Amino acid sequence: MSHLLALLLSALEPATALSLPDGPSLVVARRPSAAVTVIIQFRTGLEANREVLDLANASRVALLEANRALEPRALSEALFSADGNLSSYVSWNRTTYELTCAPAELDAVLGVVLPGLFKPKLDDARLAALLTHPLPWPFAGDDNDALGPFLVQHTPLERPPAAATVDLIKRHLGLTFTPANADVVVAGPVDVEALKRHLAPFTGGRRLETPRPLLVPSSSGTFLGLTDEHLVMMSFDRSKAQAMATLRVAVEALTQAILEPLRKQGNTYFIAVEPYVSTWTNLLTIVVPVGDSQRYDAKQMESASIEALKQGKLSNVDFEAARSRALAVWATRALDSVQTARCYAGAEGDERWCGPEAEVALHELTLEGFNRELSRFLGGAFGYRLRVTRGFLR
Repeated sequence: MSHLLALLLSALEPATALSLPDGPSLVVARRPSAAVTVIIQFRTGLEANREVLDLANASRVALLEANRALEPRALSEALFSADGNLSSYVSWNRTTYELTCAPAELDAVLGVVLPGLFKPKLDDARLAALLTHPLPWPFAGDDNDALGPFLVQHTPLERPPAAATVDLIKRHLGLTFTPANADVVVAGPVDVEALKRHLAPFTGGRRLETPRPLLVPSSSGTFLGLTDEHLVMMSFDRSKAQAMATLRVAVEALTQAILEPLRKQGNTYFIAVEPYVSTWTNLLTIVVPVGDSQRYDAKQMESASIEALKQGKLSNVDFEAARSRALAVWATRALDSVQTARCYAGAEGDERWCGPEAEVALHELTLEGFNRELSRFLGGAFGYRLRVTRGFLR
């Protein structure tokens, strides 16, 4: 790690969390980054589709494409001038709008975006037109955001979901897309007081506190995706910093343990081992391309790699190498406004996962502590093994 990078990391401070009266909650993580990222999340998501077909996605799109308070031309010009970008996506219980722009242009862009999202003026004709065409599915978020419908346990519905209509979408937006039901996360070189002034005019609605969903017990299954792959998931506990540091080191150790045998066999040169931290579940995910299924058993291969770590067979040399890689990944993301904002938004402002405390925990983690924490969450019964087959995902 360079001296300059170490100096920048040493100066990181915990995020500032504020609750604005009758308005959104605000989390600000000041970072010395080249861009500023603003994430606005409304506390509703794919769970709304249980009542009305595709209600979550239709509502997400409506604010961008059927809203007179957020005209496409004015928005495009503001983003172009600010070297900015605005994307949106839906997870199980959140609808997210993510804005990135140059710090000097933040005031101007917020002056366009905030009124559009918090005081929308829906156009019934444009909204009706949206419903006559297939809605674009939001791929901007985490790949695992689409898993909610497969992992969340439901009670049977008495009647099928209703079809989306203009009135149903407007009602949903009026109840859930309100300032009081929003969380705003900002990362970058920003002024907290200026952000408070920007958000102060936007009040109203009520904050919806929904319980965490009940997840389907350990299971296996098949669903459609964009690529053919095996997906393994295990839940983890992020209640303390040491457990989360263990997770970060385990990601690096598992990547090497799983990838190396596959590479030697010529089966694949890519796997993805990643933590998925969200407001509704926390998972360690392992994605392996299916490749030639006759040449290896993915289930056996993954189990052998996981079991070796679970039994404490990682050498001290490999542990130190994995911890070093985990620290490098953390440092890179901690100084990136997009990664920082997404971390705080997904982890509900958890400093133990996103703030300087996470780096301290990585430095203090020992092989003994790693083995103890890892066996705890790898030994849990909660997990999934899914086969993703190529197909159209809606």
